[in-house]
Amino acid sequence: MVFFSRSVLYTERQKMDLSKENIDILIIRYLSDDICPEERKVLESWVKEQDTNHTYFQQMKNMWEITNPALDPDSISVSQALKQVHKLAGIKSPKEQFFTYWQRIAAILILPLIATFLIILFYTSATQEYKQIVYQEISAPYGSRLHINLPDGSIVYLNSGGKLKFPTIFKAGERNVYLNGEAYFEVESDKSNPFVVHTNAIDVKATGTIFNVEGYDNDTLYAVTMMSGKVQVSIDKKHETIDITKGERVSYNVKKHNYTVEDVDPYKWCAWKDGNLIFRDEPLINVLKKIGQVYNAEIIVQDTALSKHLYRATFKNESLDDILRLIKKTVPLSYIEKGNIRGNDGTFTKRCIIVERLN
Repeated sequence: MVFFSRSVLYTERQKMDLSKENIDILIIRYLSDDICPEERKVLESWVKEQDTNHTYFQQMKNMWEITNPALDPDSISVSQALKQVHKLAGIKSPKEQFFTYWQRIAAILILPLIATFLIILFYTSATQEYKQIVYQEISAPYGSRLHINLPDGSIVYLNSGGKLKFPTIFKAGERNVYLNGEAYFEVESDKSNPFVVHTNAIDVKATGTIFNVEGYDNDTLYAVTMMSGKVQVSIDKKHETIDITKGERVSYNVKKHNYTVEDVDPYKWCAWKDGNLIFRDEPLINVLKKIGQVYNAEIIVQDTALSKHLYRATFKNESLDDILRLIKKTVPLSYIEKGNIRGNDGTFTKRCIIVERLN
């Protein structure tokens, strides 16, 4: 058994048959900047001696640079890691005098590799999960309504002119959808994964219930009407939060920054999903506004007194022209169409209708 201590330097390289273990020790000392000048000369001579020696040295150097550890080998017990080093490097079991030293090498080489592998695995999994979240946006043409099945089994009815954005796969712990328009939600019960409807002015949080949300971006009034169960409504983006239950309706005015909660007949506000428009003693201005939203029309009432006229009616799947003719039969008014409204992009997007009182 030949053992080279630090006190016996490699000064006569030609007289020695350097073993693989001794070369590895020299390489480790060189890479850890713990090599004396005489040892450095011996190592450099060995590296230049054969191409295979140079290749082996580069392999050890590359492994060292990849790991670049900041660990203290003396503080770690790594007998298992030592076996892995021997296996990867193709080294037979070292002699007894090298056992402690190779423990340190194992700590330096293997543990950082394992940590790096776990980090890469976690990052790759997180990236793949993120890439799987693809959003879908569905729009309901004016004068129509859509039935949508969400990934969690919830059902949505989207009213005319509305847009709903949702992920094709819900992330664990949340079910977020984004609404611009009016929609009727039948939410699948799942308390561990809250269902949240986001609009420009209010958020609605539910776990399993049925409710209607009015949230057009260009409107001043946002509202939630409960058909069953309970939801939590965040007013003006969480500045205030309230709970409402079956038969209640909360209305929030964006311009005035105030809201009201009232008991209502919920079907009156949700009948549109069945193709019905129900009005019960509503001011005519509100009736025509709702009709205009559904049919993409700007209906302007010229007379103030006429706009306050209370109106009762139920319309089922009628066209805009049919509805206006029916209203004209029961209310003293006339109307003329002024043509379409030109949008910012130069296209004509809405019909413009002027309503006047009959003398």
